[in-house]
Amino acid sequence: MLKEFFDTDKISLKIGRIFSKFPISPNQWTLISLIPAIIGLIFAIYKNAFYSFLFFAIAGILDGIDGAIARFKGKVTNFGAFLDGSIDRFVDFLLIFSFLFFDLPSKFFSFNYWVVIGAYFCLMPTFEVAYADHRKAVNDPNEKKIWRILHRTEMYPLFCLSLLLIEFSKDLASWLFIITAILSIITTIQTILLTYIKSKKDNV
Repeated sequence: MLKEFFDTDKISLKIGRIFSKFPISPNQWTLISLIPAIIGLIFAIYKNAFYSFLFFAIAGILDGIDGAIARFKGKVTNFGAFLDGSIDRFVDFLLIFSFLFFDLPSKFFSFNYWVVIGAYFCLMPTFEVAYADHRKAVNDPNEKKIWRILHRTEMYPLFCLSLLLIEFSKDLASWLFIITAILSIITTIQTILLTYIKSKKDNV
């Protein structure tokens, strides 16, 4: 949602200017962001929700650095975008998978089923937009034409917040996770419908 309505380029360039001083390439920053996510999962296995949240939050912050440096230096590449998206999906999965270790209360049915639903539908909208562009249904390389309720920009912080809430209330954490998963389902359906509508307009 935020991605379509806010120009993040200025913030991105400022971040790029700061971190470009480090002798680390954008692709290396991309790979580095995977490390705290793995550590976050390890803390989840040991049922430490706070440190799990902390390291997944760090992974989310690091994710914005690679693209910012690439744009600042004028070194944006197709492979870099591909690698960034691929690592994002790994990190998203590790974040959602970590909830399996906290025995959260069931709502409507087993919470583990919600984890599976969340893992699947948090990936689908991004895949659908990329596939729509790849198949030339809608020309949307920057993922801004097909409006979505939840981008990763909103989805990832909501899941992280659910993780943090475990420290205070497992019931609230469970509800927030489920709400985010349901919004991801709605976003998936929305993405398909908007792709259909925009593709018909493009072909008129």
